[in-house]
Amino acid sequence: MLSQPDPDYAFIRLWTAKESYVKATGTGIGVPLQEVTFTLTEERIRSRMDAGFTQLLLPEHVITICHKTGKGQVLTLCPKEEWICWNWI
Repeated sequence: MLSQPDPDYAFIRLWTAKESYVKATGTGIGVPLQEVTFTLTEERIRSRMDAGFTQLLLPEHVITICHKTGKGQVLTLCPKEEWICWNWI
């Protein structure tokens, strides 16, 4: 993640993907989040998990949709003005 051109933006992309995955699967944060892994490219997000992901990358927002077969879709949105809170982690 630190090798990404904008590490903060990469973090938000990964976080919204993890959040949408645990919500879509119903596991919540009981699943170890380090086991929920993704590969980022400039325009795509990929995972080996049994779910599909769509990310909308906008200048001020990252929107991640997790979709699993037979389940509903979960949308996770993180507006840029809320990114500042992640600097404290």
